[in-house]
Amino acid sequence: MFEFKPNDKQPNYYVLSMFPYPSGSLHMGHVRNYTIGDIIARYKRACGYNVLHPIGWDSFGLPAENAAKAYNIHPKTWTEKNILEMKKELKELNFSYDWSREFATHTTEYYKDEQQFFLDFYKQNLIYRKESLVNWDPVDKTVLANEQVVDGKGWRSGVAIEKKYLKQWFFKITNFQEELLDGLNKLPEWPEKVKAMQEKWIGKSFGTIINFKIQDSSTQLQIFTTRAETLYGASFCGISYRHELVSKLKKTKELEDFLKQCQIGATAEKDIALQDKHGFDIKIQAINPISGKLLPIYIANFINDEYGTGAIFGCPAHDDRDKEFAEKYNLPIISVIDDNNKMINSNNLNGLDIVGARKKIQEEIIAKNIGACQINYKLRDWGISRQRFWGTPIPIIYCDKCGEVPAELPVILPEEYYPSLDLHPTWKNTICPKCNGNAKRETDTLDTFFESSWYFIKFCQDNVMPVDCYIGGIEHAILHLLYARFFTKALKKNNYLTIDEPFKKLITQGMVCHHTYKDKKTGQFITPDEASSMSRDDVIIGAIEKMSKSKKNIVSLKEMIKRYNIDTVRVFIVSDNPIDKNIIWSETGLKSTYSFLDKLKNIILENIRKNITSDAKDRNKLHMHLKNLTNEMEEFKFNKVIAKIHEIYNLIVNNTALQPEGSKILLQVLQPFTPNLVDEIKNIKGDDIIQSSWPKHIEIKENTIKIAVQLNGKFKNTIEVDKNIPQNQIEELAKIALQNKISFIEENISKIIYIPLRAVNIMVKDNN
Repeated sequence: MFEFKPNDKQPNYYVLSMFPYPSGSLHMGHVRNYTIGDIIARYKRACGYNVLHPIGWDSFGLPAENAAKAYNIHPKTWTEKNILEMKKELKELNFSYDWSREFATHTTEYYKDEQQFFLDFYKQNLIYRKESLVNWDPVDKTVLANEQVVDGKGWRSGVAIEKKYLKQWFFKITNFQEELLDGLNKLPEWPEKVKAMQEKWIGKSFGTIINFKIQDSSTQLQIFTTRAETLYGASFCGISYRHELVSKLKKTKELEDFLKQCQIGATAEKDIALQDKHGFDIKIQAINPISGKLLPIYIANFINDEYGTGAIFGCPAHDDRDKEFAEKYNLPIISVIDDNNKMINSNNLNGLDIVGARKKIQEEIIAKNIGACQINYKLRDWGISRQRFWGTPIPIIYCDKCGEVPAELPVILPEEYYPSLDLHPTWKNTICPKCNGNAKRETDTLDTFFESSWYFIKFCQDNVMPVDCYIGGIEHAILHLLYARFFTKALKKNNYLTIDEPFKKLITQGMVCHHTYKDKKTGQFITPDEASSMSRDDVIIGAIEKMSKSKKNIVSLKEMIKRYNIDTVRVFIVSDNPIDKNIIWSETGLKSTYSFLDKLKNIILENIRKNITSDAKDRNKLHMHLKNLTNEMEEFKFNKVIAKIHEIYNLIVNNTALQPEGSKILLQVLQPFTPNLVDEIKNIKGDDIIQSSWPKHIEIKENTIKIAVQLNGKFKNTIEVDKNIPQNQIEELAKIALQNKISFIEENISKIIYIPLRAVNIMVKDNN
């Protein structure tokens, strides 16, 4: 079973790149992400850190199932073939991974721990089952989380989502909503944009619950609002199509047709807000408890019943959705806030600013006992059930006698593939562990985000968490990073961990982008290589967009390595922009990078073995460049580091005296960026030409000189001394420098020859 065992190896530094899905081949987005991680890992090792830089495979998921259906191949076969292909490519790219920690989430070794977590959370009431309205993807035949729905469509299939009721398993993330919010303040090394996205997704809002009486009825309509000050501008009330009031209405064909229409589309608030606004007048009116006005009640398709109470009062003058609805149904639009943010048309609130008016109306609502102040959250519990085969089986058994029973672990996937576990003829039939009676297994599998919410802990289980540096795209701010934070807190609650947050520093790398191209005759997307081989008159040059297979604006990694080399790709992909910004792929840029690396190689090979002393003034310039470069490296500003490497090259290229020392510095600082080039030079010149540690800059005084120390006329070392130091002190320093290099007895010195400001030659008797 999974154990968390901290160790005492110091210093530690843990670099984790985003967990790859084994899709079959690397794309440039992968290459940029993993190159950034590898540069950091190599740099930290050079600085003396004990670096953990692991890799593994997020290997469950829909693409494998789709491939199984399309090519009549088992998802496991497809997945493991892709792992082998991608692993080969990663090794060719010379990433410094600790392959001894490699694992894949589809293995029993991994998901048995996950099933144990599930049962532990289940015992803590952090996981539960209920019937729920879900996002149903009619193509992939599975439930999607709100975060997996983009513009009302499935994030993989691209088809319109349907609303459907199913019994689902949920992770009670709402138990941690305040902890998740507060924790954002403890993450100073996370991008502000990511923290803002998570804060918005959690959606804490301070508002007011208001009770609206329904005319000629004892029933009340309870409404939550964050804008109580706009009550005097209300012109209608709206309720969700699932509101309890709807069930009390007389059923008509018109009503039934409207309710069916409301079931089309996604369940997420952002998608509901964007769809065309439709309403159904139920011919019942609510009474505004402040103004006394009668307000018509509509069932409205843009109201999210998972937020607040599933009911609103509409103030069209100050809400875009309400305005769109009011204009469509010819409802009054009453302005209650002027251009100076002062209240108007609002009785005793007139003249107050918005904050003052909100406070006053809340006090009135409480005094009249028609409502109360309340805090609400947009965050909803995480639905983790998926109707698939290729996923972690949920370890629950259903027994007619015993009810829901935890299964004995591990619950292993069957060998034979079926489109879902529910369709397997025998696997779901089992024996109840409690009563030994006939029972059924749960046939839903866990959402793959369940696996990716704790893999970093599996990597680091023998080391100290949290992860020092985590690298992934900003598109994962909600889908993955919020879940990872939540999972960490849930594991802490179950005494697996002692930490609150999984990642100390977060780097969100930008996209790799390229022009899109179309064949003018067919209108179809074509690749950049195809476009370059055609007449310009036959090609439509489109926008610069993220590289994607669908738009064919990808470049072949293998072809780029073949035309140039691995190090050229590594350097170019981090040199054009800051790592959190998008880069535009350019073969011109690649050619330039290749040419520059070739110049660096030549100047290093020609000069690194030379023994030339430069004056202090020029050495100061060289080490100032090194100091600035190291500062940029510490902040992972790799584009600026590459610029500083250019500056060092430009400094030494015409300064012969600086070239030996400058070449050594260049070779050392290139190690994280161009490991293959460095290895090539070491093979030619010998391993002893370079230390693996990161070079330290030195402050050089201009009144000092370097003096060579010789033994019997052969160079052994150098000393740096003040120009005005007496000769006897120079000779003593030379002896010390010599003893640091070789072992000799001072009594054997026969003679010391001093060449002023140049060299000290210590002559030693031959003991033989």
